[in-house]
Amino acid sequence: MKTAEIEQASSGLIARESVECRNVVFDVKSQKAIYRSLESSISSLETRQDIFLGLTKKLDKFFAIHKASYSLNDTEKDRMRVPVIYQGNDVHSGVVISIPGNKSLMRSVLEGGNIYIEDFPNHVAGNIVERKLLLLSDTSSLAIIPLQSEGRMLGTFNFASPAPFAFSIFSSHLFDYLFKRVSERFAGLHS
Repeated sequence: MKTAEIEQASSGLIARESVECRNVVFDVKSQKAIYRSLESSISSLETRQDIFLGLTKKLDKFFAIHKASYSLNDTEKDRMRVPVIYQGNDVHSGVVISIPGNKSLMRSVLEGGNIYIEDFPNHVAGNIVERKLLLLSDTSSLAIIPLQSEGRMLGTFNFASPAPFAFSIFSSHLFDYLFKRVSERFAGLHS
């Protein structure tokens, strides 16, 4: 990403120039550093799973990720498929969990196209399987990132943290731009 594009994205921060996260204030300079670290970690990865895991491990350093997953939108069968779950540095793959699309919070976020952030998500919408997939008993912050590219609804990245307000920084335009780039990269790859 060019410096001018970073400057443009960071100048449009929503509501404030800094975002509180894990009792730390991320000013614009810190946000740019986090962005550059995240972007560099995904540019050379070759599979969707690698992008998801690379991004999750980087985010974990900043936001104490304790559970994460990614979902793929299966429009033919009206479901969200979850091929990979990350929990406490363990990766579970090979078994695909399917969640009916019409009752899925992940699908709603994907269709809406906006990052979903909830703090203290005790009563998250969606079905019981989805809640178990997204949350642990000590989750204090939840973020669901829609992955869309050129009108295609690809899926979502889902992150949970025990840290309150961990993902409030995602409301920055800089992170909108990052996740747009991730979506474009994700669209060009296969599992």
